[in-house]
Amino acid sequence: MDVFNELPMPERVADFEFVHGLGVLDGCLSMSRVVSLERTHHNVSVMSMRQYGEKESWTMLFTIQCWLLPEANANKQRLVVRKVCQWQMTDEKEMKLQINEYPKLLIDLKSEKIFLPEKFAIGELIKKLLGSWSDYKNSLKHK
Repeated sequence: MDVFNELPMPERVADFEFVHGLGVLDGCLSMSRVVSLERTHHNVSVMSMRQYGEKESWTMLFTIQCWLLPEANANKQRLVVRKVCQWQMTDEKEMKLQINEYPKLLIDLKSEKIFLPEKFAIGELIKKLLGSWSDYKNSLKHK
């Protein structure tokens, strides 16, 4: 029989917030939560529980501030974010050309007032390196 325990959550920081997702990062329970602070924007935060089961061990990893725009702009924002998330490297195109595409996608995000932490953006690029670059990918992860 499985036994489930209730986990302590981090302190609330606003009246309106909800857990968006749970996962594992570096072997620790992690969550993303959405916090609405004002009518003009909300924050999406990623937190990690460094010591499983201990409320005080919740650590903020990063926060992304998202501006709320009229619906027409929101659809464009979703399209720009989707382009970044779906961008992949392939063996068919020259490596240099592909690497130069990524900063352009990040500039598109900034023009939509979506700001990613630098470590997150770099981590996403490293994840998308081709398998043939695995040694280089591993060396970058440990810098």
